Amino acid sequence: MFDKVRVPILGLVENMSCFICPHCNRASFIFGKEGARQMAAKKDLKLIGEYHRVVVSSPGSVVSKAYEDLAQNVVNGLKELHDNPENEIQMKLNVPHSS
Repeated sequence: MFDKVRVPILGLVENMSCFICPHCNRASFIFGKEGARQMAAKKDLKLIGEYHRVVVSSPGSVVSKAYEDLAQNVVNGLKELHDNPENEIQMKLNVPHSS
């Protein structure tokens, strides 16, 4: 859809990349593994991050670290767009003219 309306895409984020058992910390890939990575490669996009359910009560956990990495990747991508405006996609509106 974004291709058709020419909206610039910073990259993909995989939500619910896996479920981590709160008892044994084992990851289960309920929806398959690396789906976003494969889609990013197919569409020639960056994979910004893969994250699981964020546990606020465990700020030092693997899940929280993945979320922090994802957020930092978004910040870095936006900074890159800001610092290099020539790389931005020029958007044109296709508005019919009334007679």
